[in-house]
Amino acid sequence: MKLRFQPGSDLSAGFNALTFKGKWDTFEASDYYKTVVFGVGKTIFTGQLSNIPDSSKLALLRIAGKGLATLSSETYKDKAYIGFSLPLSGTVYNTIKLNESARVATVVNSRLTLLKSLAVIAGDAGLEGVKITEKIFYRNFVSETVAKADTLELFAPLKLIKQFADADITNQQFIDQCIAILNSNRVQVLLSNGS
Repeated sequence: MKLRFQPGSDLSAGFNALTFKGKWDTFEASDYYKTVVFGVGKTIFTGQLSNIPDSSKLALLRIAGKGLATLSSETYKDKAYIGFSLPLSGTVYNTIKLNESARVATVVNSRLTLLKSLAVIAGDAGLEGVKITEKIFYRNFVSETVAKADTLELFAPLKLIKQFADADITNQQFIDQCIAILNSNRVQVLLSNGS
C-alpha cells in the first residue's frame, strides 16, 4: 500500500486519520467504526441482505475486519447469498500427493468450522445461504516451477448450516447437500479424500 499526502501536510496527523492503533474491541466500540465502517456495510447488505439484523451484520463485518474474508452480496439461481471471498492461503498443494478431488476435500474440510460459525445468521429472513469462494493453488513439485490455481465456490444453504452447527447432520451429509463448483463445473466432495 502506498499513501500520498499533499506537500507540506502534517504526515503524522494524516496517517493517524487513516489508521487505528489499539485492540479490535476498542476499535469496534469507537464512533468511527459505528458510523464509517458499519456504514460501509450498507453497500454490502443490500436487497434481501438488508433484512439481516444489525448484530449479525456486525458479526459478519468482524470476519471481514480481521482479514478472514471479503464480503459481498451474491445471487445464484435467483436466490440471495452472502459471499465470502477467502484470502489466498499461501498453500500450494503437490499434485504428486494430492489429486484434484483430494485438494478440494482438504480445503472444504478446513472451512467447516467457519461454515458452522455462520449459523448466527441462519434465522435471517430472505437469505438462502452462504457462498464461499477460494483459490486452490497446486503444482507438480518435481516437474513444475509455477503454480496453477483452481477456483472453488461452495454454496451452503443456511438451514443446512444450522443443522450442521446443531450436530443434527454429519460433515458429509452437510457437504452432500451443498453445491460445490470447481472451475465452473459442479463436483462431488468426499471429505474422506482430504488429507
